[in-house]
Amino acid sequence: MSVFPRNVFTALPAWVLLVLCAGCPGTELECKPGYHVEGGACVPDVTTPPPPPPNPCEPNPCTAPNKTVCSVSSGQAVCACNSGYFPVGDTCEQDPPPDCARRHSQGDAFEPDECPSLARPVDTLSAWESHTISAPSDEDWFRLSATSGNIYEVVAIGGSELRLRVDLYGADGTTVLASETGSELEMGLAYKARTTGNLFARIVSANRSTVGPYEVSFNHLGTDDLADEPAQATTVMTPAQTPGSGMLQFNGDVDVVRMKLEGSGRTYRIEASWAATPTTALLRLELLGTDGTAVLASSESATTASFIYRVATAGEYFLRLSERTGKRRESYSYTLTDLGIDADANTPAQATPATPSTTPTSSTLDYPGDLDVFSFQAQAGHIYQFTCDATVPSMPAHFTCDVAFVDAQGSVLKRGSTTLAGTQAVAAEFDTASTVYVRITTTGAFTDGGYKWLLTDLGVDDYGDILATATPVTVPTDTQTDGKFEITEDVDMLSFQAQAGHIYEFTCAPTNVTCNASILDATGSAVRSSSSTTTSSAVVQYKLGTTGTYYVRLLPVSPKNITTTYKWTLKDLGVDDHGDTLPTATAVTPSTTPTAGKVDFPGDEDWFSFQAQATQTLTFTCDAASNFNCNLYLMNAGGSLLTSDATSAQNAQITYRFTSAGTYYMRLASGDNKASPYTWQLIDQGLDDHGDTDTNGTALVLGAATSGKLQVPTDVDYFTVSLAANTTYTATLSPSNGVMFTVYGTNKASVLASGTGTKSFNSGTAAGTFYVKVAYQSQQATVTPYTITVAK
Repeated sequence: MSVFPRNVFTALPAWVLLVLCAGCPGTELECKPGYHVEGGACVPDVTTPPPPPPNPCEPNPCTAPNKTVCSVSSGQAVCACNSGYFPVGDTCEQDPPPDCARRHSQGDAFEPDECPSLARPVDTLSAWESHTISAPSDEDWFRLSATSGNIYEVVAIGGSELRLRVDLYGADGTTVLASETGSELEMGLAYKARTTGNLFARIVSANRSTVGPYEVSFNHLGTDDLADEPAQATTVMTPAQTPGSGMLQFNGDVDVVRMKLEGSGRTYRIEASWAATPTTALLRLELLGTDGTAVLASSESATTASFIYRVATAGEYFLRLSERTGKRRESYSYTLTDLGIDADANTPAQATPATPSTTPTSSTLDYPGDLDVFSFQAQAGHIYQFTCDATVPSMPAHFTCDVAFVDAQGSVLKRGSTTLAGTQAVAAEFDTASTVYVRITTTGAFTDGGYKWLLTDLGVDDYGDILATATPVTVPTDTQTDGKFEITEDVDMLSFQAQAGHIYEFTCAPTNVTCNASILDATGSAVRSSSSTTTSSAVVQYKLGTTGTYYVRLLPVSPKNITTTYKWTLKDLGVDDHGDTLPTATAVTPSTTPTAGKVDFPGDEDWFSFQAQATQTLTFTCDAASNFNCNLYLMNAGGSLLTSDATSAQNAQITYRFTSAGTYYMRLASGDNKASPYTWQLIDQGLDDHGDTDTNGTALVLGAATSGKLQVPTDVDYFTVSLAANTTYTATLSPSNGVMFTVYGTNKASVLASGTGTKSFNSGTAAGTFYVKVAYQSQQATVTPYTITVAK
């Protein structure tokens, strides 16, 4: 027997679980979840239905030629051939027209039946018939006498993995009215006859490749329970007459019911539910206007479709119910609930007009989930703020406001931000004159719907938002100037004329906002940025390389309110005291006193150039006090690094003995990216005073003190002295802090004495030239003078 329903049975309404005796002692009315007892009846809870699951067929992924029919199977899109085509591998080929010349007698007892003129007459009272698809191209045709307005069903059950397709044709045998392709075992097609006359059904192998037996039955399902078009709808419902019920009885069935709705701002909740709960079928619920064409509200759900609508004009409206794919046949119920008069509109199309004011207006959300929509005319370039305040003095908030700008379809364009408990505001700048919609609803607990709203015109933006509209300012502007971020995402853009090589300083002083400031070049790229804190200003300093127009961009980082203020200054700090690169280095000479310098802006570098002789030792010092960590880098003429001091914090020093004469460079930078003054000094430590090896040592005069100086950490000084044999001598080094001497014999290897201060030694058996070496006990960066004496 057919597994598809042929009869509709009347049952208890879907929202009632059990009625024993409404109002009788000892009995009660129990409602299913989502409904509650009110006035002796089950009425729906006011909740927002979940959104329908996404439809994998929207947009249609089936784009192959002649294969654009999309259906859903296990949540996935399945592509099938268009009507008049059949699958061949992954493609679709055109179905050949019926050809009576293909008649044959083998296969089953009903052959030949290969075309409309050979179609077997059937009726809906016949029993199941056994047929066979005997060849891939075999077609079985049937003729059914139909009466207009009646619903007829073809059910076919294939065997041994035979997939069948049923095509229904009009009386001419060529016009396709409906098609359906079933699973491997079973399929069914229901159709409502539009005229009285013959209908032709054709059954073929769905893929034109499998063959085998199948069972077929033709059934009469009665007449359509509800009209398909608004003009044909005769059932008129009011809230008192619902709930109602119906059934989608055939492929593509659409049911339309007239509904009488009162005007004057009354709000209705309309919902519909499947009698059973399909796993994938989505019930589509639509409210049409009094003209029967305009869709005023809609909802889709696999369980309960629902929406709330505020009626502006009383009249007869239309409720249209359908299923997304048009293939599901299922019973449903629908309910119309009068929620009373809504103070304000629920949709942009019905929005309550609002005008800017300084006085709040009282309004009410009439129920949890209610929407109040307002509209106003925005002027080009103006900033508007809409505030919802659900607080009451000395009482908890009625609800938490959810306020947003929405488009004409009700989609959120910008959501507001919470300023106080229960209060929320949204603001935006509008580039062009336009109609703007504001939606107010509730989030969280709902105790009472009372609130106040205020629309404020904040005027035009004080500064431009982009490079093209940047506000020109003059330099310098030592006096603080007021600025304002009218909305949380406001951008304030200033432009100024800069001179090449000058350093500019922009300051943004916070009041009730943390400010981010950036200097931009002519292309809009940021060259330097800084952010303020709650206790310090944002200070941006930068040296601009070329003359021209530059920009300052200001952003609110952490505003406390919708509108926040700040103060700014822009100064020309003049030219940089020293060059920033090797080619622009400042030429300097050794000095006996420090010289003042300045890291003029974060990232600034000061370069110095100087001349050095071969074996000359120079010392460069940087004293940044506690202002910043000073880093020094010594470069040769090619820009290669010779040595550095980037670890000495505020006081850095490099002492270096040069091996060849030439121009050298010192690069000075802040290690912690600060701008601050410092002092520097280039000190000449002289040429190397004594030889570095035993082959070029300086001759000592016995008994006379000879002065020397260790100039670099690796420096050593050699001396020679003539001594007699078998004689005791003393060697004295002064001072002895960190410096030591070593006395070698005539062979330059035997150590006769070593240490600091005064040491005695014997010259041994041989007279001749003896050697003395002076060196650091451990390498150090300070230049150390000394005297060395050898005496008898």
